[in-house]
Amino acid sequence: MSASAPLARRLDASVSDAPTVELAHQLMTQLQVGNADLFRGALELLGWCVREVQDGRRIASVGALDESVREVTMPLLSPSRVQRRLVVSEAAAAQIAYLLEQPAAPTPALRELMERTRRQSGTPPQPTSTTRAGRKK
Repeated sequence: MSASAPLARRLDASVSDAPTVELAHQLMTQLQVGNADLFRGALELLGWCVREVQDGRRIASVGALDESVREVTMPLLSPSRVQRRLVVSEAAAAQIAYLLEQPAAPTPALRELMERTRRQSGTPPQPTSTTRAGRKK
């Protein structure tokens, strides 16, 4: 499904493998919910898991008595499927914006290449101007 595709108002899913159907029935009985509520809850939980993994977190359960930790492992949450988000502070974002607005001065190697190219093409030298940071353009 593409990001620009309109969202459907209704979603129908069909599950036919016996272990998954049995698990769904067990959960609906235990939680006293229907198909829609079970599916909605599962999607909410999976959505939360994806956002946590995107933020670089790991999903785990912690034992109530001994505080033992068991990490959740499932293919849907693997790094090959879930892209991490880059999170930066406002100060870092402002610094990045500032640096992007201030072009770096050409390196000596680039200046040499530009001069060689200019000589080979017979183009007269261009006047240089200075940026706000005092570097030649």
